[in-house]
Amino acid sequence: TEDIIADTVMHDRGVPYHVGHATSSGQLRVGTTPGNPVATLTIEPGVIVRFKSGGVFEIEKAASDPKAKASGALIARGTSDKPIRFTSAEASPARGDWIGLSFGSIPDPNTVLDHVFVEWAGKEISGGADSCMPGLTRAAIGIYGGQPANEFITHTTIAHSNDGFMCGWRGGQVDFGASNFFDDVARCKQTNPKDALGDCAGRPECAF
Repeated sequence: TEDIIADTVMHDRGVPYHVGHATSSGQLRVGTTPGNPVATLTIEPGVIVRFKSGGVFEIEKAASDPKAKASGALIARGTSDKPIRFTSAEASPARGDWIGLSFGSIPDPNTVLDHVFVEWAGKEISGGADSCMPGLTRAAIGIYGGQPANEFITHTTIAHSNDGFMCGWRGGQVDFGASNFFDDVARCKQTNPKDALGDCAGRPECAF
């Protein structure tokens, strides 16, 4: 596991970053301990990050109180000419190679993803949190804390995944479909969250 516990910049060096090796878990985690300043990872346009099989990018690991203030933030602003890419490190990539991006608490207000690709993610893990999708979670981007304040992910493409966005909170829906793109997503592009009482009455598993 690679833990980022202080403000860090991931520069575009012209070669991909590789998370995980033969004896590591392939986890990249951003966040610190409660009471410390928020740790922010800033990723420059053009950066490519490859994750080993089963790897995961955690922006704030799931806490016992998921509605607690996040201690990690991600600023990943790519451009149309130089998008940021999170992808598989496998020689022959396949859907579900790695887990994807996981937000364990309410995303920090500074967190933003723009012009990003998330590819070959959606590996099965247990539990759908407070989503209306029961059983196994297979999403490229999972949000498991409280309801986000806004659509903080824009102009982003999810490709070759089982699900797109896992909305694993209780409350209202945040529409991540309006300005994002989906290519070869096998099941839900976005799931529905449970309502404030933990009920899915009238809410199907998939928002779309």
